[in-house]
Amino acid sequence: MSASLVWQIIRNNSCFLVKQRNGVSFSSEPNNLTKINSFKFSGLANDRVVGVNANADGGVTLAVKSKKKSKTQKPAKAFTKIVLKKDFRRTAKTIINNTSGNHYRSDLKAAALARYTAIAKSQKLAASGIIKK
Repeated sequence: MSASLVWQIIRNNSCFLVKQRNGVSFSSEPNNLTKINSFKFSGLANDRVVGVNANADGGVTLAVKSKKKSKTQKPAKAFTKIVLKKDFRRTAKTIINNTSGNHYRSDLKAAALARYTAIAKSQKLAASGIIKK
């Protein structure tokens, strides 16, 4: 199915949809970088998806959906997951190279870096034991 058809189906009716009273709709779907219910950031509707998630051991996992048609038919093999445990600068460079460096989804570069920055800050605060008020 095309991405636009899938988006028209799941736009207003999805188990991942979180609606607010003031009209803002959020989404808790996997690989949605900003958690906003929009076609650009949708992890279900788009053919090319980028996800940044935290690991339990303090690292970050970068998930990129495969371009090969043979892998897209098999959900277990559809994503290439890269575990990143390097310093901040090298991990950010890896995220940039996998989003815009190989012309995958350059429009998601800023959102992926913002999500990685938020995850890195939270892991740093958790490791230091300081509770921010």
